[in-house]
Amino acid sequence: MQRGMRGAALVEAAIVFPTLMLFLLSIVQWGYLIAASMVLNDAAATAARSYITNPDPTGTWNATTWKSFACGLAPPLLDTAKCNVADVTAQGLPAPTVINGVTVYQFTITYNFPVTFSLAVPNASGGVLALSAKIKMK
Repeated sequence: MQRGMRGAALVEAAIVFPTLMLFLLSIVQWGYLIAASMVLNDAAATAARSYITNPDPTGTWNATTWKSFACGLAPPLLDTAKCNVADVTAQGLPAPTVINGVTVYQFTITYNFPVTFSLAVPNASGGVLALSAKIKMK
């Protein structure tokens, strides 16, 4: 191999390697983001199903117990400290809404997802992307 050819291969590698790493890190970041979104949706659906079938098992539910129950369904992938529950009454129970004569309960869990590789994820301000899972059940 001639000396000029080796230099050309080094320049090509210097251009291709960072681009390839950007692509691979983006795939990993989006995979983790999609997995977190699926876990959050499942936690919201499980919490909603649990509430619909057994509204207040101990008679002592409040906002704190509802949050710890709903967000407690998300580990080990998600950090429960970054999880929050919305659409609850002052007593911490899901607020009912009547739609076409049917009582519907809406459950919303939000999570501040830490973005490690912010080049790959648009709308991630300050290294955090707000994920939300909203479930309506009757």
